[in-house]
Amino acid sequence: MKLLSFQVESGRLITDFGSDFVHQLVTRFEGEAAVSLVHLPPGGTIGMHEARVPQLMIVCCGSAEVCGSNSRFSSVKAGDAAFWTTGERHETISDEGMTALILESPVLKEQDFKL
Repeated sequence: MKLLSFQVESGRLITDFGSDFVHQLVTRFEGEAAVSLVHLPPGGTIGMHEARVPQLMIVCCGSAEVCGSNSRFSSVKAGDAAFWTTGERHETISDEGMTALILESPVLKEQDFKL
């Protein structure tokens, strides 16, 4: 067994698109598929940007407001997820802070989710 650390201190601060969050790449697969962990501090933002590939964001702790291309925000909390399609503009803001796992892959399809 090997233990790994994904503490916020080991991540990379992202400020593109007016963002304020810490990104940690967990793993990258062949092509454009990746798994990342994001940490938004209280008041943190993942600024409005386009999804390069389909993205699924699963909230692990905390809460946030998320929107897609329609700019209508919805609340998400621990145990919730948001899905964006390729090219969809989206944004995440968090008043209290949030940690989430993000899966990105060209083969990710909403109809395949086992929810």
